[in-house]
Amino acid sequence: MNLHGQPHAYGTTGEYGTEAARTGVSLRWLAATAWRGRWIMLAATVVGAVLGLIVVSQMTPTYTATARMLFTGNDRNVAGIREVVLSDTVGKQLNNEIEILTSTRLLGEVVDRLDVVAYLDARGRSASSFRLADLLDWRTYVSADTLSGIGILGPPPPSALAEPKEAERRKRLRAVETLRAGLKLAPVPDSRVIQISFTSDDASVAAHIVNAITRAYIEGQLTAEVEATRQASEWLGDRIHDLRVRVENAELKVEAARAKLAAEAGQTAEITTQQLRATNAALAAVRAERAQVHVRYRAVSTAFANADTDLGSVGIFRDAPVIQSLRAKESDLLDRDAALEAFARDNPNRVRIRAELDRVRASIRDEAQRIVAALASDLEVVREREAALQEQVADLETIGQAQRRGEVELRQFEREAQASRVLYENFLARLEETQQQETLISPDARVLSPAETPTAPRGAGKKRVMILATLLGAAAGIGIVFLLDRLNDTFRSIRQVEDATGLPVLAALPSIGNGMQRTEVIQQLYDRPNGRLAEAVRNLRTSLLFGSANAAPKVIVFTSSVPGEGKSTSSLLLALTSQQMGRSAIIVDCDMRLQALSALVKHDENRPGLLAVLQGTATVDEAVDVDPHTGLMILAVRPGETDRTLSAADIVASRYFADLVNHLAKVFDLVVLDTPPVLAVADARIAASLADAIVYAVRWDDTPGEAVMEGLRELRSVYAPIAGIALTMVDGEEVATSAYEGYGPYHTPAGDYFS
Repeated sequence: MNLHGQPHAYGTTGEYGTEAARTGVSLRWLAATAWRGRWIMLAATVVGAVLGLIVVSQMTPTYTATARMLFTGNDRNVAGIREVVLSDTVGKQLNNEIEILTSTRLLGEVVDRLDVVAYLDARGRSASSFRLADLLDWRTYVSADTLSGIGILGPPPPSALAEPKEAERRKRLRAVETLRAGLKLAPVPDSRVIQISFTSDDASVAAHIVNAITRAYIEGQLTAEVEATRQASEWLGDRIHDLRVRVENAELKVEAARAKLAAEAGQTAEITTQQLRATNAALAAVRAERAQVHVRYRAVSTAFANADTDLGSVGIFRDAPVIQSLRAKESDLLDRDAALEAFARDNPNRVRIRAELDRVRASIRDEAQRIVAALASDLEVVREREAALQEQVADLETIGQAQRRGEVELRQFEREAQASRVLYENFLARLEETQQQETLISPDARVLSPAETPTAPRGAGKKRVMILATLLGAAAGIGIVFLLDRLNDTFRSIRQVEDATGLPVLAALPSIGNGMQRTEVIQQLYDRPNGRLAEAVRNLRTSLLFGSANAAPKVIVFTSSVPGEGKSTSSLLLALTSQQMGRSAIIVDCDMRLQALSALVKHDENRPGLLAVLQGTATVDEAVDVDPHTGLMILAVRPGETDRTLSAADIVASRYFADLVNHLAKVFDLVVLDTPPVLAVADARIAASLADAIVYAVRWDDTPGEAVMEGLRELRSVYAPIAGIALTMVDGEEVATSAYEGYGPYHTPAGDYFS
């Protein structure tokens, strides 16, 4: 026994299969679902075809007349600019023309011309306005006048009677809608041609209506062209008058600007520009001269200010004639003094020479000072000339700027005057063209092929209705089949169960009839040992005994999600099969609330049951019931020994119950615990700790998938050793004919093995 809740080889604690896997779409699933719902799809297709036949039988033969119209789109832009006036059809796409052809105004003109209102009144109703809903409307078969005559309906109240004009207006609108309903317009590809068709039950009426529509359109275009041209001429005349006044005002502004400019400047701008150019050149020359004089002055003044400087080394001083003469005299005196070096310094000759030399040198400095003063005077004169020229340039620039501003204003006035003259002349020319075009107006469209009276009714409409109705019926049937399949949240195939739960299906137990008692099911197992039920139970036993690499389980718990899934019957069948194969087995009814196995227990109030064994007042041998026909041993709670003070969960969780299961596992080869559903009570989760393997029963095509997944989650939360799923009450006939996957034993040739 797995008394300590350790993970078992049968189960895992990993993730279950995903919902997407359980409901995944595959070609096999699509084909199988379609095959199972073939009768629904066939019935829906037949219903659609019958409805289509009913509609077709009520349809009146119709005729279609067709005309073709070419749209030339001649451009008559009388003003040359788009803002003046455009013909209604210029530059428009064919879709715009289609809107005009189906407009209420144009169709209203056709209604008035052909007196369609009177035509419809004479016929009572338009044949083209037939609707399928009329078949379900009682007024289609019984008129209101008839009902009023026999007193079922009273006369209409006075407020319901419309005024004559309002009634006529409504009739006219109904006639327009009738024309619009029968009218079809389509552009011819790669052309400016529109095909106009009208369908009616009267061939001649269809042709007349199409031709009337084309005539009304062309006449409307001519009227619109004439009106547009007239309005354009009037508009151009008003515009030309305004432009004439504008030209006159602009020319007056030009003349006034010219007079003002001449009075303010006194000379032309060209002369001012020449003067400014010459003055700027003179200013540049003076600035260059001033720079040269300044350089010479700075050189001589610096040299003169330095007493140690040899003035003869300065070029300006050296080149001065007076200084050159004085320097020559100085040189001569120096030579004479050098010749007398043999004499003492106080020699009279030498003293006289030195005195003369000092006078010469003083004369040189005086002359240098005069040169410096002359350069300073020259520099000042040049600066004054430069300032005068700068002032003259500024004056000329001021005059030039004033002249330029005046000329800018003058040129602006001249441009405005020129633009006004050009626009005025253009509008004059356009007015003449517009007046000439009044005699050349033509429509923007012409009829290429007028409508002829059709000779044969349209047959494609009935075929289309039949095909469409049949296809819609088939589509509805397919939709119903797949919708029902998607809405079905139950399990109907072994693969479905395994993909969704992640657990193997140990066996698929077939249903052998509706409303059978457990005793009858057991009898069926004995009567047909080679039947599908017996073989399915043996498969269940084989899967449990050899499905694990560990030792074969001895304590097996049966549980399910909800009641009524065949859990108790499956546990009985497993125990009986083990008994038949020579293995001792006992089944313990742990469902102490409903006591599902009570029908197989003898009703003896004095005989002890499961509670007596747990309380120690009776032995197992005294409490066990042995079925006389099968030899199956059953240990159950008897009705008379139910203890209201203890809950079933407490009993299963008690140490005494665990000791009892441990004792039974030592005595018997197989101990089967039939527990309540997982989602109902906690008994199964508690008993899971005592089990070597747990079989989870799922009823075929009945148990909701969410319930199964939730029940497995509950067991997984206590690390229950879930061996797998037992799919119960499988409808063998349904499986064999409905292409469910994973039911090999129910299909031939495998089915030949069973009796």
